[in-house]
Amino acid sequence: MIRWHSFLLFIFMSGICLTGTFLVMMQTSRAAGAVYYVSTTGNDNNVGTIDQPFASISRAGSVAKAGDRIDVRGGVYALSDGVLIGTTGSPGALITYEAYPGEQVILDGSHAKADATCLVIMGQYNSVKNFTCQGPWFQGILAWNAQHDQIIGNSVHDTTAYGMLIAGDKMGSTADIFVQGNTIFHNGGVQNGTGGIDATYATAVTLAGNIIYGNRGLGLDINGCDTVDMVGNVLHDNTGVEIQYNNTINTTAEQNFVYESTSASNHADGKLPHGVQFGNFSDIGANPINNNVVRNNIFVGQDTGFIYVSVGLGGGLKNTVVANNTFYGGPGGFVVYIDPDAGHQNTQFVNNIFMGTHSGWVGDVPQSAGLQFQHNTWWGGDGNAIGGASASDVNANPQFVGEGSLDAASYQLQAASALRGKGVHLATVTNDFAGSKRPIQGSYDIGAYQYASAQAVDVTPQPTPIVTPTPTQAWRTQVVFGAPKTTKYAVQGPPATIKGHTNTSPFSPLLYIVGGVGALLLLGGAIFWVWSRRNKSKTPIVE
Repeated sequence: MIRWHSFLLFIFMSGICLTGTFLVMMQTSRAAGAVYYVSTTGNDNNVGTIDQPFASISRAGSVAKAGDRIDVRGGVYALSDGVLIGTTGSPGALITYEAYPGEQVILDGSHAKADATCLVIMGQYNSVKNFTCQGPWFQGILAWNAQHDQIIGNSVHDTTAYGMLIAGDKMGSTADIFVQGNTIFHNGGVQNGTGGIDATYATAVTLAGNIIYGNRGLGLDINGCDTVDMVGNVLHDNTGVEIQYNNTINTTAEQNFVYESTSASNHADGKLPHGVQFGNFSDIGANPINNNVVRNNIFVGQDTGFIYVSVGLGGGLKNTVVANNTFYGGPGGFVVYIDPDAGHQNTQFVNNIFMGTHSGWVGDVPQSAGLQFQHNTWWGGDGNAIGGASASDVNANPQFVGEGSLDAASYQLQAASALRGKGVHLATVTNDFAGSKRPIQGSYDIGAYQYASAQAVDVTPQPTPIVTPTPTQAWRTQVVFGAPKTTKYAVQGPPATIKGHTNTSPFSPLLYIVGGVGALLLLGGAIFWVWSRRNKSKTPIVE
Protein backbone atom coordinates (compact mmCIF):
# COMPACT_ATOMS: atom_id res chain seq x y z
CA MET A 1 0.00 0.00 0.00
CA ILE A 2 1.57 3.29 -1.07
CA ARG A 3 0.03 6.58 -0.13
CA TRP A 4 0.10 9.33 -2.72
CA HIS A 5 1.97 11.74 -0.43
CA SER A 6 4.73 9.16 0.10
CA PHE A 7 5.04 8.65 -3.64
CA LEU A 8 5.09 12.44 -4.09
CA LEU A 9 7.89 12.78 -1.52
CA PHE A 10 9.91 10.05 -3.28
CA ILE A 11 9.56 11.78 -6.66
CA PHE A 12 10.47 15.18 -5.24
CA MET A 13 13.54 13.96 -3.32
CA SER A 14 14.77 12.00 -6.35
CA GLY A 15 14.60 15.18 -8.38
CA ILE A 16 16.58 17.10 -5.78
CA CYS A 17 19.27 14.38 -5.62
CA LEU A 18 19.66 14.15 -9.39
CA THR A 19 19.73 17.92 -9.79
CA GLY A 20 22.38 18.17 -7.05
CA THR A 21 24.42 15.49 -8.81
CA PHE A 22 24.10 17.47 -12.02
CA LEU A 23 25.42 20.64 -10.36
CA VAL A 24 28.35 18.81 -8.73
CA MET A 25 29.31 17.17 -12.02
CA MET A 26 29.07 20.52 -13.76
CA GLN A 27 31.48 21.99 -11.22
CA THR A 28 33.87 19.04 -11.63
CA SER A 29 33.70 19.40 -15.38
CA ARG A 30 34.40 23.12 -15.13
CA ALA A 31 37.39 22.51 -12.83
CA ALA A 32 38.82 20.03 -15.33
CA GLY A 33 38.71 22.87 -17.82
CA ALA A 34 38.74 23.26 -21.55
CA VAL A 35 41.86 22.95 -23.68
CA TYR A 36 42.81 25.53 -26.29
CA TYR A 37 45.58 25.11 -28.84
CA VAL A 38 48.07 27.51 -30.40
CA SER A 39 50.20 26.75 -33.45
CA THR A 40 52.60 28.50 -35.81
CA THR A 41 50.16 27.51 -38.58
CA GLY A 42 47.09 28.70 -36.67
CA ASN A 43 44.83 31.70 -37.12
CA ASP A 44 43.43 33.95 -34.41
CA ASN A 45 40.04 33.79 -36.14
CA ASN A 46 39.92 30.04 -35.49
CA VAL A 47 38.08 28.48 -32.57
CA GLY A 48 41.15 27.15 -30.74
CA THR A 49 40.70 23.40 -31.19
CA ILE A 50 43.60 21.13 -32.07
CA ASP A 51 42.36 21.11 -35.68
CA GLN A 52 41.66 24.85 -35.76
CA PRO A 53 44.30 26.35 -33.44
CA PHE A 54 44.91 29.98 -32.63
CA ALA A 55 48.05 31.71 -33.87
CA SER A 56 48.97 33.56 -30.67
CA ILE A 57 49.17 32.75 -26.99
CA SER A 58 47.50 36.04 -26.12
CA ARG A 59 44.48 35.16 -28.28
CA ALA A 60 44.07 31.88 -26.45
CA GLY A 61 44.40 33.67 -23.14
CA SER A 62 41.59 36.04 -24.08
CA VAL A 63 39.03 33.21 -23.96
CA ALA A 64 40.54 31.09 -21.16
CA LYS A 65 38.73 30.71 -17.86
CA ALA A 66 39.75 29.27 -14.50
CA GLY A 67 40.84 25.65 -14.89
CA ASP A 68 41.48 25.90 -18.63
CA ARG A 69 44.72 24.86 -20.32
CA ILE A 70 46.48 26.37 -23.31
CA ASP A 71 48.70 23.93 -25.21
CA VAL A 72 51.18 25.61 -27.52
CA ARG A 73 52.40 23.41 -30.35
CA GLY A 74 56.10 23.15 -31.07
CA GLY A 75 57.97 25.51 -33.35
CA VAL A 76 59.67 28.89 -33.47
CA TYR A 77 57.41 31.86 -32.76
CA ALA A 78 59.21 34.96 -34.09
CA LEU A 79 57.74 37.80 -32.04
CA SER A 80 58.15 41.55 -32.32
CA ASP A 81 56.75 42.08 -28.81
CA GLY A 82 56.37 40.02 -25.69
CA VAL A 83 53.44 37.86 -24.65
CA LEU A 84 51.23 39.25 -21.89
CA ILE A 85 49.64 36.77 -19.49
CA GLY A 86 47.07 38.78 -17.60
CA THR A 87 44.43 36.14 -16.99
CA THR A 88 42.94 35.26 -13.61
CA GLY A 89 42.27 31.70 -12.55
CA SER A 90 41.20 30.61 -9.08
CA PRO A 91 42.56 28.50 -6.20
CA GLY A 92 42.66 24.88 -7.35
CA ALA A 93 41.82 25.90 -10.93
CA LEU A 94 44.86 27.62 -12.40
CA ILE A 95 44.96 28.71 -16.02
CA THR A 96 47.87 26.76 -17.50
CA TYR A 97 50.02 27.92 -20.41
CA GLU A 98 52.37 25.18 -21.54
CA ALA A 99 54.29 23.68 -24.41
CA TYR A 100 52.48 20.76 -25.99
CA PRO A 101 53.88 17.53 -24.46
CA GLY A 102 57.04 16.37 -26.21
CA GLU A 103 57.40 19.52 -28.33
CA GLN A 104 59.74 22.49 -27.97
CA VAL A 105 58.24 25.97 -28.12
CA ILE A 106 60.78 28.72 -28.85
CA LEU A 107 59.70 32.32 -28.33
CA ASP A 108 62.33 34.02 -30.44
CA GLY A 109 63.31 37.63 -29.82
CA SER A 110 65.51 38.13 -32.86
CA HIS A 111 63.05 40.66 -34.28
CA ALA A 112 61.72 42.01 -30.99
CA LYS A 113 61.86 45.61 -29.85
CA ALA A 114 64.91 46.54 -27.81
CA ASP A 115 62.95 46.86 -24.55
CA ALA A 116 60.61 43.89 -25.04
CA THR A 117 60.22 41.10 -22.49
CA CYS A 118 59.50 37.58 -23.72
CA LEU A 119 56.79 36.61 -21.19
CA VAL A 120 55.06 39.14 -18.94
CA ILE A 121 52.90 37.67 -16.16
CA MET A 122 50.56 40.19 -14.57
CA GLY A 123 47.59 38.01 -13.61
CA GLN A 124 46.69 35.67 -10.78
CA TYR A 125 46.52 31.89 -10.49
CA ASN A 126 48.38 31.15 -13.73
CA SER A 127 50.93 28.44 -14.49
CA VAL A 128 53.54 28.98 -17.22
CA LYS A 129 55.41 25.83 -18.21
CA ASN A 130 58.14 24.57 -20.52
CA PHE A 131 58.70 27.53 -22.85
CA THR A 132 62.06 28.62 -24.27
CA CYS A 133 62.72 32.36 -24.33
CA GLN A 134 65.54 32.80 -26.81
CA GLY A 135 67.23 36.19 -26.94
CA PRO A 136 68.01 38.84 -27.73
CA TRP A 137 65.10 39.89 -25.52
CA PHE A 138 65.58 42.67 -22.98
CA GLN A 139 64.24 40.33 -20.28
CA GLY A 140 63.15 36.71 -20.36
CA ILE A 141 60.26 36.31 -17.91
CA LEU A 142 58.77 39.14 -15.86
CA ALA A 143 56.22 38.56 -13.09
CA TRP A 144 55.04 42.09 -12.34
CA ASN A 145 52.42 42.78 -9.63
CA ALA A 146 51.48 39.11 -10.03
CA GLN A 147 50.06 36.80 -7.39
CA HIS A 148 49.62 33.04 -6.91
CA ASP A 149 51.45 32.17 -10.14
CA GLN A 150 53.75 29.30 -11.14
CA ILE A 151 56.76 29.45 -13.48
CA ILE A 152 57.95 25.91 -14.13
CA GLY A 153 60.39 24.18 -16.47
CA ASN A 154 61.20 27.11 -18.74
CA SER A 155 64.51 27.93 -20.40
CA VAL A 156 65.72 31.52 -20.76
CA HIS A 157 68.96 32.52 -22.43
CA ASP A 158 70.80 35.36 -24.14
CA THR A 159 68.74 38.28 -22.89
CA THR A 160 70.43 41.63 -22.35
CA ALA A 161 69.18 42.14 -18.78
CA TYR A 162 67.40 39.69 -16.46
CA GLY A 163 66.72 36.09 -17.26
CA MET A 164 63.78 36.31 -14.85
CA LEU A 165 62.51 39.24 -12.79
CA ILE A 166 59.88 38.80 -10.07
CA ALA A 167 58.97 42.28 -8.95
CA GLY A 168 56.33 44.85 -8.11
CA ASP A 169 55.98 48.57 -7.64
CA LYS A 170 55.74 48.16 -3.86
CA MET A 171 56.28 45.50 -1.20
CA GLY A 172 53.64 42.78 -1.40
CA SER A 173 52.23 43.71 -4.80
CA THR A 174 53.88 40.56 -6.12
CA ALA A 175 53.25 37.58 -3.85
CA ASP A 176 53.05 33.79 -3.72
CA ILE A 177 55.15 33.02 -6.80
CA PHE A 178 56.46 29.47 -7.30
CA VAL A 179 59.50 29.11 -9.59
CA GLN A 180 60.79 25.57 -10.17
CA GLY A 181 62.96 23.65 -12.60
CA ASN A 182 63.89 26.53 -14.90
CA THR A 183 67.23 26.84 -16.70
CA ILE A 184 68.55 30.41 -16.82
CA PHE A 185 71.83 31.03 -18.65
CA HIS A 186 73.87 33.61 -20.60
CA ASN A 187 71.74 36.57 -19.59
CA GLY A 188 72.67 40.09 -18.49
CA GLY A 189 75.31 42.58 -19.48
CA VAL A 190 73.32 45.71 -20.27
CA GLN A 191 73.49 47.14 -16.74
CA ASN A 192 74.94 46.33 -13.32
CA GLY A 193 72.88 44.00 -11.17
CA THR A 194 71.18 42.04 -13.94
CA GLY A 195 71.77 38.39 -14.76
CA GLY A 196 69.94 35.25 -13.62
CA ILE A 197 66.85 35.47 -11.37
CA ASP A 198 66.01 38.67 -9.52
CA ALA A 199 63.25 39.16 -6.94
CA THR A 200 62.48 42.74 -5.92
CA TYR A 201 59.70 43.93 -3.56
CA ALA A 202 58.19 40.44 -3.61
CA THR A 203 56.64 38.39 -0.83
CA ALA A 204 56.33 34.61 -0.41
CA VAL A 205 58.47 33.48 -3.35
CA THR A 206 59.82 29.94 -3.78
CA LEU A 207 62.83 29.38 -6.05
CA ALA A 208 63.41 25.63 -6.19
CA GLY A 209 65.46 23.30 -8.36
CA ASN A 210 66.52 25.88 -10.93
CA ILE A 211 69.81 25.77 -12.85
CA ILE A 212 71.40 29.21 -13.19
CA TYR A 213 74.76 29.60 -14.90
CA GLY A 214 76.98 31.73 -17.10
CA ASN A 215 74.99 34.91 -16.53
CA ARG A 216 76.85 38.20 -16.88
CA GLY A 217 75.86 39.47 -13.47
CA LEU A 218 74.23 37.83 -10.46
CA GLY A 219 72.78 34.35 -10.05
CA LEU A 220 69.99 34.73 -7.47
CA ASP A 221 69.45 38.34 -6.44
CA ILE A 222 66.94 39.01 -3.63
CA ASN A 223 66.18 42.71 -3.08
CA GLY A 224 63.76 44.30 -0.64
CA CYS A 225 61.81 41.05 -0.24
CA ASP A 226 60.00 39.25 2.56
CA THR A 227 59.95 35.44 2.80
CA VAL A 228 61.85 33.98 -0.13
CA ASP A 229 62.87 30.30 -0.09
CA MET A 230 65.81 29.35 -2.33
CA VAL A 231 65.93 25.56 -2.23
CA GLY A 232 67.90 22.98 -4.21
CA ASN A 233 69.17 25.26 -6.95
CA VAL A 234 72.41 24.77 -8.88
CA LEU A 235 74.39 27.93 -9.65
CA HIS A 236 77.75 28.24 -11.34
CA ASP A 237 79.95 30.64 -13.25
CA ASN A 238 77.83 33.75 -12.85
CA THR A 239 80.15 36.74 -12.98
CA GLY A 240 78.88 38.89 -10.09
CA VAL A 241 77.54 37.31 -6.90
CA GLU A 242 75.97 33.85 -6.91
CA ILE A 243 73.36 34.46 -4.16
CA GLN A 244 72.63 37.91 -2.77
CA TYR A 245 70.55 39.12 0.19
CA ASN A 246 69.92 42.86 -0.21
CA ASN A 247 67.57 44.59 2.25
CA THR A 248 65.69 41.30 2.64
CA ILE A 249 63.98 39.62 5.59
CA ASN A 250 62.72 36.14 6.55
CA THR A 251 64.55 34.53 3.64
CA THR A 252 66.23 31.11 3.46
CA ALA A 253 68.86 29.60 1.17
CA GLU A 254 69.21 25.86 1.66
CA GLN A 255 70.44 22.77 -0.17
CA ASN A 256 71.88 24.83 -3.02
CA PHE A 257 75.03 23.71 -4.85
CA VAL A 258 77.14 26.67 -5.95
CA TYR A 259 80.42 26.19 -7.81
CA GLU A 260 82.83 27.80 -10.25
CA SER A 261 84.22 25.81 -13.15
CA THR A 262 86.00 28.72 -14.86
CA SER A 263 89.10 30.60 -13.79
CA ALA A 264 89.21 34.25 -12.76
CA SER A 265 90.77 35.11 -16.11
CA ASN A 266 87.40 34.44 -17.74
CA HIS A 267 85.82 37.28 -15.74
CA ALA A 268 86.12 40.86 -16.93
CA ASP A 269 87.30 42.19 -13.55
CA GLY A 270 89.71 39.30 -13.01
CA LYS A 271 87.85 38.01 -9.94
CA LEU A 272 85.64 35.05 -9.28
CA PRO A 273 82.20 35.80 -7.81
CA HIS A 274 81.26 35.69 -4.16
CA GLY A 275 79.18 32.73 -2.99
CA VAL A 276 76.57 34.44 -0.80
CA GLN A 277 76.62 38.16 -0.08
CA PHE A 278 74.65 40.20 2.48
CA GLY A 279 74.23 43.97 2.47
CA ASN A 280 71.81 46.86 2.78
CA PHE A 281 72.30 48.79 -0.41
CA SER A 282 70.78 52.26 -0.40
CA ASP A 283 68.82 51.97 -3.65
CA ILE A 284 66.20 49.57 -2.25
CA GLY A 285 65.12 51.52 0.82
CA ALA A 286 64.41 50.67 4.44
CA ASN A 287 63.96 46.89 4.66
CA PRO A 288 67.25 46.00 6.37
CA ILE A 289 68.41 42.39 6.37
CA ASN A 290 66.91 40.55 9.31
CA ASN A 291 65.88 37.04 10.33
CA ASN A 292 67.55 35.22 7.43
CA VAL A 293 68.93 31.67 7.19
CA VAL A 294 71.71 30.05 5.12
CA ARG A 295 71.88 26.29 5.80
CA ASN A 296 72.95 23.02 4.22
CA ASN A 297 74.52 24.62 1.14
CA ILE A 298 77.75 23.71 -0.65
CA PHE A 299 79.92 26.52 -2.06
CA VAL A 300 82.96 25.57 -4.14
CA GLY A 301 85.64 27.79 -5.65
CA GLN A 302 84.32 31.31 -5.07
CA ASP A 303 86.49 34.35 -4.43
CA THR A 304 84.78 34.61 -1.02
CA GLY A 305 82.29 32.02 0.16
CA PHE A 306 80.34 34.21 2.61
CA ILE A 307 80.58 37.99 2.70
CA TYR A 308 78.83 40.86 4.46
CA VAL A 309 79.60 44.35 3.13
CA SER A 310 78.76 47.43 5.17
CA VAL A 311 77.94 49.76 2.31
CA GLY A 312 74.89 51.86 1.52
CA LEU A 313 72.62 51.86 4.57
CA GLY A 314 74.82 49.50 6.60
CA GLY A 315 73.11 48.10 9.69
CA GLY A 316 74.87 44.77 10.15
CA LEU A 317 73.76 41.15 10.22
CA LYS A 318 70.69 40.80 12.43
CA ASN A 319 69.11 37.55 13.67
CA THR A 320 70.90 35.58 10.96
CA VAL A 321 71.70 31.85 11.08
CA VAL A 322 74.50 30.44 8.91
CA ALA A 323 74.60 26.74 9.74
CA ASN A 324 75.86 23.41 8.40
CA ASN A 325 77.25 24.80 5.17
CA THR A 326 80.38 23.65 3.37
CA PHE A 327 82.54 26.48 2.01
CA TYR A 328 85.44 25.19 -0.10
CA GLY A 329 87.51 28.22 -1.05
CA GLY A 330 88.74 29.38 -4.43
CA PRO A 331 92.14 30.70 -5.49
CA GLY A 332 91.81 34.15 -3.88
CA GLY A 333 90.18 36.09 -1.08
CA PHE A 334 88.85 34.83 2.23
CA VAL A 335 86.46 31.94 2.62
CA VAL A 336 84.41 34.13 4.96
CA TYR A 337 84.65 37.92 5.27
CA ILE A 338 82.51 40.25 7.40
CA ASP A 339 82.85 44.02 7.50
CA PRO A 340 82.81 45.62 10.95
CA ASP A 341 79.40 47.12 11.69
CA ALA A 342 77.92 48.35 14.96
CA GLY A 343 74.60 46.84 13.93
CA HIS A 344 75.62 43.17 14.10
CA GLN A 345 73.13 41.45 16.38
CA ASN A 346 72.20 37.89 17.38
CA THR A 347 73.88 36.25 14.38
CA GLN A 348 75.18 32.68 14.57
CA PHE A 349 77.72 30.79 12.45
CA VAL A 350 77.44 27.18 13.58
CA ASN A 351 78.53 23.75 12.26
CA ASN A 352 80.11 25.16 9.08
CA ILE A 353 83.19 23.99 7.21
CA PHE A 354 85.42 26.88 6.09
CA MET A 355 88.22 25.37 4.01
CA GLY A 356 90.83 27.45 2.22
CA THR A 357 92.79 26.24 -0.78
CA HIS A 358 95.28 29.09 -1.08
CA SER A 359 97.73 31.03 1.07
CA GLY A 360 96.26 33.54 3.49
CA TRP A 361 93.75 33.50 6.31
CA VAL A 362 90.62 31.43 5.86
CA GLY A 363 88.44 34.09 7.44
CA ASP A 364 88.41 37.74 8.42
CA VAL A 365 85.72 38.39 11.03
CA PRO A 366 85.43 41.39 13.37
CA GLN A 367 85.22 40.96 17.13
CA SER A 368 81.56 41.63 17.89
CA ALA A 369 79.15 40.51 20.58
CA GLY A 370 76.53 40.29 17.86
CA LEU A 371 78.46 37.61 15.93
CA GLN A 372 78.65 34.16 17.51
CA PHE A 373 80.91 31.47 16.00
CA GLN A 374 80.89 27.94 17.41
CA HIS A 375 81.46 24.33 16.37
CA ASN A 376 82.93 25.30 13.00
CA THR A 377 85.87 23.82 11.13
CA TRP A 378 88.63 26.11 9.82
CA TRP A 379 91.14 24.37 7.60
CA GLY A 380 93.70 25.21 4.94
CA GLY A 381 95.43 28.44 4.07
CA ASP A 382 97.86 30.00 6.56
CA GLY A 383 95.57 29.92 9.56
CA ASN A 384 91.99 29.52 10.68
CA ALA A 385 90.42 32.94 11.10
CA ILE A 386 90.86 36.43 12.42
CA GLY A 387 88.11 36.87 14.98
CA GLY A 388 85.98 33.83 14.20
CA ALA A 389 87.68 31.05 16.13
CA SER A 390 86.12 29.44 19.21
CA ALA A 391 87.06 26.72 21.70
CA SER A 392 84.36 24.43 20.27
CA ASP A 393 85.87 24.39 16.76
CA VAL A 394 87.22 21.22 15.19
CA ASN A 395 90.22 22.33 13.16
CA ALA A 396 91.05 19.20 11.22
CA ASN A 397 91.05 18.08 7.62
CA PRO A 398 87.38 17.39 6.80
CA GLN A 399 88.35 14.34 4.72
CA PHE A 400 85.84 14.79 1.94
CA VAL A 401 85.01 11.88 -0.34
CA GLY A 402 86.32 13.77 -3.38
CA GLU A 403 87.88 17.09 -2.45
CA GLY A 404 88.02 19.74 -5.20
CA SER A 405 85.44 18.11 -7.44
CA LEU A 406 82.52 19.91 -9.09
CA ASP A 407 80.15 17.20 -7.92
CA ALA A 408 78.12 17.91 -4.79
CA ALA A 409 78.39 14.32 -3.54
CA SER A 410 82.17 14.71 -3.32
CA TYR A 411 81.71 16.91 -0.25
CA GLN A 412 80.32 14.12 1.90
CA LEU A 413 82.49 13.11 4.84
CA GLN A 414 84.49 9.92 4.90
CA ALA A 415 83.90 7.46 7.73
CA ALA A 416 87.13 8.51 9.44
CA SER A 417 86.41 12.25 9.38
CA ALA A 418 87.00 14.04 12.68
CA LEU A 419 83.94 16.21 11.95
CA ARG A 420 81.45 13.40 12.48
CA GLY A 421 79.29 13.93 15.55
CA LYS A 422 81.10 17.16 16.50
CA GLY A 423 78.34 19.59 15.62
CA VAL A 424 75.83 21.12 18.00
CA HIS A 425 72.06 20.58 17.94
CA LEU A 426 70.13 23.32 16.13
CA ALA A 427 66.35 23.56 16.04
CA THR A 428 66.56 25.32 12.67
CA VAL A 429 68.44 22.42 11.03
CA THR A 430 66.49 19.16 10.78
CA ASN A 431 68.02 17.62 7.65
CA ASP A 432 71.11 17.87 5.45
CA PHE A 433 72.00 18.85 1.89
CA ALA A 434 70.54 15.62 0.49
CA GLY A 435 67.43 15.78 2.66
CA SER A 436 68.60 13.10 5.10
CA LYS A 437 67.44 13.48 8.67
CA ARG A 438 69.48 15.28 11.31
CA PRO A 439 70.53 14.28 13.87
CA ILE A 440 71.41 10.61 13.39
CA GLN A 441 71.69 8.72 16.69
CA GLY A 442 71.55 12.04 18.50
CA SER A 443 74.58 13.62 16.83
CA TYR A 444 75.14 16.42 14.33
CA ASP A 445 78.01 16.41 11.87
CA ILE A 446 79.78 19.59 10.84
CA GLY A 447 79.17 20.59 7.22
CA ALA A 448 76.39 20.24 4.67
CA TYR A 449 76.20 16.43 4.72
CA GLN A 450 75.23 14.21 7.64
CA TYR A 451 77.26 11.00 7.46
CA ALA A 452 75.38 7.73 7.22
CA SER A 453 76.78 4.21 6.84
CA ALA A 454 75.02 4.05 3.48
CA GLN A 455 76.17 7.31 1.93
CA ALA A 456 73.39 9.38 0.42
CA VAL A 457 73.14 9.38 -3.35
CA ASP A 458 73.45 12.85 -4.76
CA VAL A 459 70.47 13.79 -6.91
CA THR A 460 71.48 17.36 -7.65
CA PRO A 461 71.05 18.10 -11.40
CA GLN A 462 74.46 18.72 -12.92
CA PRO A 463 74.61 20.93 -16.01
CA THR A 464 77.53 20.48 -18.37
CA PRO A 465 80.23 22.92 -17.25
CA ILE A 466 80.52 25.84 -19.63
CA VAL A 467 83.01 28.60 -20.23
CA THR A 468 81.22 31.85 -19.55
CA PRO A 469 81.68 34.34 -22.42
CA THR A 470 83.76 37.34 -21.43
CA PRO A 471 81.46 40.31 -20.81
CA THR A 472 82.02 43.47 -22.81
CA GLN A 473 82.13 45.60 -19.65
CA ALA A 474 83.82 45.29 -16.28
CA TRP A 475 81.82 43.95 -13.36
CA ARG A 476 82.12 45.00 -9.76
CA THR A 477 81.94 42.34 -7.07
CA GLN A 478 80.01 44.71 -4.82
CA VAL A 479 77.19 45.89 -7.02
CA VAL A 480 74.86 48.79 -6.36
CA PHE A 481 71.54 48.00 -7.92
CA GLY A 482 69.09 50.10 -9.86
CA ALA A 483 65.33 49.86 -9.53
CA PRO A 484 63.63 47.53 -12.03
CA LYS A 485 63.10 49.12 -15.38
CA THR A 486 59.48 50.02 -15.97
CA THR A 487 58.56 49.42 -19.57
CA LYS A 488 55.29 49.75 -21.39
CA TYR A 489 54.86 46.32 -22.90
CA ALA A 490 53.27 46.12 -26.32
CA VAL A 491 51.89 42.61 -26.62
CA GLN A 492 49.88 40.49 -28.97
CA GLY A 493 46.24 41.56 -28.85
CA PRO A 494 43.20 39.46 -29.77
CA PRO A 495 41.11 40.36 -32.82
CA ALA A 496 38.03 42.50 -32.26
CA THR A 497 35.66 39.57 -32.65
CA ILE A 498 36.21 36.69 -30.25
CA LYS A 499 34.64 33.43 -31.27
CA GLY A 500 33.84 30.59 -28.92
CA HIS A 501 35.45 27.18 -28.94
CA THR A 502 34.07 23.76 -29.70
CA ASN A 503 35.88 21.88 -26.94
CA THR A 504 33.49 20.20 -24.53
CA SER A 505 33.92 18.13 -21.42
CA PRO A 506 33.79 14.33 -21.86
CA PHE A 507 31.06 14.34 -19.20
CA SER A 508 28.70 16.60 -21.21
CA PRO A 509 26.22 13.95 -22.53
CA LEU A 510 25.87 12.36 -19.10
CA LEU A 511 25.50 15.76 -17.50
CA TYR A 512 22.58 16.66 -19.74
CA ILE A 513 20.86 13.30 -19.14
CA VAL A 514 21.21 13.57 -15.36
CA GLY A 515 20.13 17.19 -15.38
CA GLY A 516 17.16 16.50 -17.63
CA VAL A 517 15.88 13.59 -15.55
CA GLY A 518 16.30 15.63 -12.38
CA ALA A 519 14.36 18.54 -13.85
CA LEU A 520 11.50 16.26 -15.00
CA LEU A 521 11.26 14.65 -11.57
CA LEU A 522 11.18 18.04 -9.89
CA LEU A 523 8.47 19.21 -12.29
CA GLY A 524 6.48 16.02 -11.73
CA GLY A 525 6.80 16.37 -7.99
CA ALA A 526 5.55 19.94 -8.15
CA ILE A 527 2.51 18.92 -10.26
CA PHE A 528 1.64 16.12 -7.84
CA TRP A 529 2.03 18.52 -4.92
CA VAL A 530 -0.44 21.02 -6.48
CA TRP A 531 -2.90 18.22 -7.30
CA SER A 532 -2.68 16.77 -3.79
CA ARG A 533 -3.29 20.16 -2.20
CA ARG A 534 -6.52 20.50 -4.19
CA ASN A 535 -7.65 17.07 -3.09
CA LYS A 536 -6.28 17.08 0.44
CA SER A 537 -9.63 15.99 1.88
CA LYS A 538 -9.29 12.68 0.10
CA THR A 539 -6.87 9.93 0.92
CA PRO A 540 -6.55 7.74 -2.17
CA ILE A 541 -5.00 4.35 -1.69
CA VAL A 542 -3.28 2.37 -4.43
CA GLU A 543 -3.62 -1.39 -4.06
